[in-house]
Amino acid sequence: MADPIKVIATEITLSNSTPNTVSNAKLVRIVNLADSPNDVLITIAYANAVTKATFTLGHDATGSSTIELIKDPTDTLITNIANNTVITKAVSIAYT
Repeated sequence: MADPIKVIATEITLSNSTPNTVSNAKLVRIVNLADSPNDVLITIAYANAVTKATFTLGHDATGSSTIELIKDPTDTLITNIANNTVITKAVSIAYT
């Protein structure tokens, strides 16, 4: 069973064109809702849009379609969504 979380903002859909701080979150739950074979590349950037890091989030069939990400409140997230069938959601959370 997964650890309980406390949702502290409204869930959003991450964009491939508009960076988002996800409500200035320090801890973000990210879910890739796409089916196989649609992994998604997540880019974390500083407030000045310089890339800080990237990682690949798998799809449901890989068993790794959800992650809790620790980031700075001003860091932004963006996806590499190549088509409209890949939906990646994010929400600010806190551990209980």
